[in-house]
Amino acid sequence: MSQLDALRGLLGMSEDATYNAHLEVFGNAYKTSVLESMGSTGVITAEYREPLDKLRSRLGVSEDDSKALYLEAMEERMIPMIEWIILELERTMLTAEQLAQKRQKDFGEDYFKSGKGADVSGFLS
Repeated sequence: MSQLDALRGLLGMSEDATYNAHLEVFGNAYKTSVLESMGSTGVITAEYREPLDKLRSRLGVSEDDSKALYLEAMEERMIPMIEWIILELERTMLTAEQLAQKRQKDFGEDYFKSGKGADVSGFLS
């Protein structure tokens, strides 16, 4: 890090001028770390917030860029979860006809709609 600071000083560049280069090179690593810190729940606990901030600083990614990367990671993680919830909600709340019409897919006829089980007495003898 000190060598990068020395090089930036030698070139007469401000820290702000290097943010775009750092974002291109290290942005994906920061986003991956955000995804990993979310775990399976999609929630970043307090114990991971400080290490993520230290990583952001070490990678030279600006706070604004880190927020954008955080939102991208959240979107990447949450959209499949929300889509699954919507599908399950539709499946449980809509009738078979409504579901077929909404998804434009034929689900076939429910032969056991009456609640009676299949008559397998002929197969058992």
